[in-house]
Amino acid sequence: MRDGDDSDLCVAMASMVGKYLREALMARVVRFYRREQPELDDASGYHDPVTQRFVKATELLREKRRVPERCFER
Repeated sequence: MRDGDDSDLCVAMASMVGKYLREALMARVVRFYRREQPELDDASGYHDPVTQRFVKATELLREKRRVPERCFER
């Protein structure tokens, strides 16, 4: 439902939970990669320039760890 969170409380709550989980999980992903690349910036997890920079910056490390592209980006 397009813009369902404007008119349905359940949809709005589900959207908020989804956004919270995305933030929490992306923070965990960033911490994982920062162990070897402390200079990494945060990533939002959305299809935006911030996340694209993170994807590009972790390319060699993901290759080294054998993380397939399909497991990293949706």
